[in-house]
Amino acid sequence: MLNTIEWYANQHNYNIHPTKSKVISYGSTKNHNTSIWNFSNNTIQLSKETTHLGLKRSSQKEIVTNIEDRIKSARRTKYDLINSGLQGTNGVSPKVSHTVYRTCVLPRLLYGWEIFLLTNKTNPDVGEISYWHTHCVQYKLLLREQQNLMYTCYLEFCL
Repeated sequence: MLNTIEWYANQHNYNIHPTKSKVISYGSTKNHNTSIWNFSNNTIQLSKETTHLGLKRSSQKEIVTNIEDRIKSARRTKYDLINSGLQGTNGVSPKVSHTVYRTCVLPRLLYGWEIFLLTNKTNPDVGEISYWHTHCVQYKLLLREQQNLMYTCYLEFCL
């Protein structure tokens, strides 16, 4: 399989760095510990976890760690944007605040969802993301209600 990857990379003129590449073994670990993986005359190490494009891939619980990382990244983005008017306490209109939330925070939260199993029956951790998003929206609406009822109705209409 690694020979096919090397051949394809040579055909399309791009390089795969063999020392930055890792192999993750799925299934039983009895036979995998003795396997030697070679790529471009270099030995590739066997690993339990690796990161590709900011998403962690592992043999166990990768969805849980990725969901926690997505919530952590969205929370940091939200807190960074609070001073610039995300919560609307410094005179920014609710429409602008909602647009900033939609364009900056939500993409951080939803990045990589195509690799998650999105059913609550098979993976109850997906509910954490919807809970966090619902909490943010409710907090924004609560602030609006305290400031001005008209803007609250507008935001409820937008959502």
